[in-house]
Amino acid sequence: MIVDGTLVPTRDHNVAEQPKNYRNSTNHQVVIDADTRLVVVVGRPLPGDCNDCRAWAESGAKAAVGKTTTTLHNLNLAE
Repeated sequence: MIVDGTLVPTRDHNVAEQPKNYRNSTNHQVVIDADTRLVVVVGRPLPGDCNDCRAWAESGAKAAVGKTTTTLHNLNLAE
């Protein structure tokens, strides 16, 4: 499994922090099966100023994947 975060523009100011560029966004974690290339988005959106490692832990994505060996930008996230 491979994980990466992506920023999605939003107009909902309740879930998004206003960053330096004044564009509100939310951070979504995307999980990809490296063998089948199946893409699954898991976890709830977090404010766009949240980094990927924090979003991985706090969005519920880590819990959804379970103990499957997972990498994020070539960093091993397995416990």
